[in-house]
Amino acid sequence: MPPKSNYDEQAKLLAQATDIAISSFEYYPPDDWNENTISYITKTYSDWREDALNPKPQFKNIVSFKYLSNEIFTYFQEGSGTPVDNFWSELN
Repeated sequence: MPPKSNYDEQAKLLAQATDIAISSFEYYPPDDWNENTISYITKTYSDWREDALNPKPQFKNIVSFKYLSNEIFTYFQEGSGTPVDNFWSELN
């Protein structure tokens, strides 16, 4: 990620990826997830999206951005199945 001056641009891209993640979970949830799980996960991703777009001043930096980015992408980098496939397809 570029320096702080481009934080907002990078945050918008991460927010778009988060929107794709949320859609993937809502439309293609894993078979073992119930409505409560889907709701919890989508809320978590929505919170992360908000944190990316509107961070507290002390978190508007490369270290915090990388941490948040890792949180958002981990499931899709380590998982498999329809939501993961859909996420990468839509992201590309």
